[in-house]
Amino acid sequence: MMEDRGFSENQNLVLTNDEAQSAKLLYARRVPYTVGVALFQRYAARQQGQDPERLDSVQVLDDSTQFYFALQKDSKPEYVARLQAALDKIKQDGRYASLLKRYTHP
Repeated sequence: MMEDRGFSENQNLVLTNDEAQSAKLLYARRVPYTVGVALFQRYAARQQGQDPERLDSVQVLDDSTQFYFALQKDSKPEYVARLQAALDKIKQDGRYASLLKRYTHP
C-alpha cells in the first residue's frame, strides 16, 4: 500500500515486524510518522511506558479493514458460541465501547 503511494524501502520507508517496533522508532524520533492500526499502536505505546495521547492520527489510508476472532476450523462449537456470547455481553454493557475509546484516537 505504501509503495503504491510512492514510498520505497531504504529511501523513505522503514519496514518493521510489528507495531511495538514502529512505536519505538516513532518515540525515539527515528521516523517522523508510522503507518499502522491506531488501536495497536496506542496499545504498543502504553506497553512501552509512553503516552499514547501524544499520537495523532493524521490520515486514514484504508478504512475497509475489519478485524475478526480466528478459531481453528475444528474448534468445538461451544467455544465459538462462548466467544460470541462474551463479545455480545461486553458490547451490551459498554465495556467494548470503553475499550475502543481507550485504545483508539477520538
